[in-house]
Amino acid sequence: MDDPITNEPTITGPDTAHAATKPATGSPAPGMSGRTRWLIAGGGIIAAVAVVAVAISVMASRPTPAALTYVPRDSDVVIELRPDLPGDQQQRVGNLLAHFPGFKDQSTLAQKLDESLARITSTISNGSVDYASQVKPWLAGPIFAAGDYPSLDTSTNPTFAIVFTTDGSVTCDPFTGTSTQTETYRGLAVHKPANESSAACVLDGKHAVVGTLDGVKAALDAHADHTAIDGLAAYQAARGKLAGDQLATVYVAYRQMSAGMFEGLSSALPSMGADVAALADALPEWAIVGLRAESNALLVDMVVAPFDANATSLLGLFNQPGASPIAMPSLLTAPPAHVSTLAAMVPANTAVLYELHGTGVTVQNVLASLQAMSGLGGPYSSFGQLDAVLGALGGVGGLVGWVGDAGVVVLSDGATADGGVILLAPDEATAVAKADQIRGWLTLAGQGLATTTDTSIDGTKVTLVDFGDASSLLAQLGAPSTGAAAIPPGTRIVLSVAAHGSAVILGSGESFARQVIETAGGSSLADQSSYKAAIGLASASNVGQLYVAVPPLLALAEKLIPASDSSRSYYESDLKPYLVPFDAIVETAATDGSGMRVRFVLTVK
Repeated sequence: MDDPITNEPTITGPDTAHAATKPATGSPAPGMSGRTRWLIAGGGIIAAVAVVAVAISVMASRPTPAALTYVPRDSDVVIELRPDLPGDQQQRVGNLLAHFPGFKDQSTLAQKLDESLARITSTISNGSVDYASQVKPWLAGPIFAAGDYPSLDTSTNPTFAIVFTTDGSVTCDPFTGTSTQTETYRGLAVHKPANESSAACVLDGKHAVVGTLDGVKAALDAHADHTAIDGLAAYQAARGKLAGDQLATVYVAYRQMSAGMFEGLSSALPSMGADVAALADALPEWAIVGLRAESNALLVDMVVAPFDANATSLLGLFNQPGASPIAMPSLLTAPPAHVSTLAAMVPANTAVLYELHGTGVTVQNVLASLQAMSGLGGPYSSFGQLDAVLGALGGVGGLVGWVGDAGVVVLSDGATADGGVILLAPDEATAVAKADQIRGWLTLAGQGLATTTDTSIDGTKVTLVDFGDASSLLAQLGAPSTGAAAIPPGTRIVLSVAAHGSAVILGSGESFARQVIETAGGSSLADQSSYKAAIGLASASNVGQLYVAVPPLLALAEKLIPASDSSRSYYESDLKPYLVPFDAIVETAATDGSGMRVRFVLTVK
């Protein structure tokens, strides 16, 4: 019978003749216990498969494969790996690897991959596992690992199973050893180590299922009864959030898993049973992570389903008899996702830009929540004093309510680096007023320790607060001498403060302020092709983002390796050629009515 989704043959009958006649390969030494054979032989191959998959990142397909029909519908976690290179990923992986030494000739891609995988497998196993004969036969198609998360109730044992799509030549020997016991289940021979009752392996045509005995039987039930997770609406919805073919996926039934974890807590605290159940029900139903290759980038997507509408009142679950009711406070509305404003304000040599949109609103909401949680007592008690502490500083609204987007910025030309923070105010007048307020705080804090001077850069007033030699300052503040000794001689601590347009600039010195202020149209980070390519693959409109330019940071890191150090030659010959192709790293976060999406992008030149 053909699988209705992939049109590939679905084999449900036993393969007992093959299992009986296939000679053992890679069998463990006689005399080992069943548990030892399971951990060493089985663990060795699984580790090799897992590390190879992550290291090479060449596994993907969008269609749901037949192997998924062995994954029980009630699985808490489902991991998918694709060694069969279907869909657009074969070409895109080849194009991506062509940026690295040894992979430019696409006609030898398969051979090069096999060579790389063989080296990795040999290294992992210390030469005891041969890739071609012992690992590759297990990588003929999709691989799924599924199981349940351990409950807080320790009386139950977790179950799991791994479904391999093989080339049909494998046996269960690597997992169960040659001395095994068998039982028939769903018409198939289930192999178990002679001295181990909890581990099992079964061959069903080209599919091999290994794991705990209960996990293997559950997989066979799901396949035979057509109750696999491929028919679960939640899994289908989650999988549909990942665009295109995927190299690998990890699906978590978050709400279901949390309910199972809380079972033990309900048993220990019967009076909170209903509250704990309500807490689990309010959590997101699922989360999924996907890995995908583009011709010049690697993409990781994480999507989380929406929280239940009642999640905002969860603190009420912890109300105690006789105590004041605890309720989640009314929270401010966060600004909508939007394209970065800061990227157009910082110069082209920006090495790192981390920004959070609507920072003032976020901080106020977090503090309000912490204050509400003070009613829980214990470690939360001190949060009840926030109003008194912050009131002396003008209140939380006065301190951060004016801040829109905020960014941490590192500028570097590969030889030196400057850093600082940029805060966006609603208008220029507010920025000037807040910059003056910060100047006053720094002047007050630096009395007797620093000198303050004003300068002008392109008509913008910049205040420099010079604390002098860093080692001397630390000594005056009573810091341990070991800390002062670790600072390079001649290092000075100079802070800069300026208001430029609607931005408040707080930097490590005059150089940082000057570079930001002198950034002209066409020469900003937002104008650079590297940034455009990376943010274009991520989510340009977002609630927060991280950008890292690899080349300047790599150049700075190289300076930390002395030319005379023996590791320098190893770095130059063995590491650097594989690091130089990397161009940028971007991470973005965006939310909408369908949940939250975090995307991580790694680009190459």
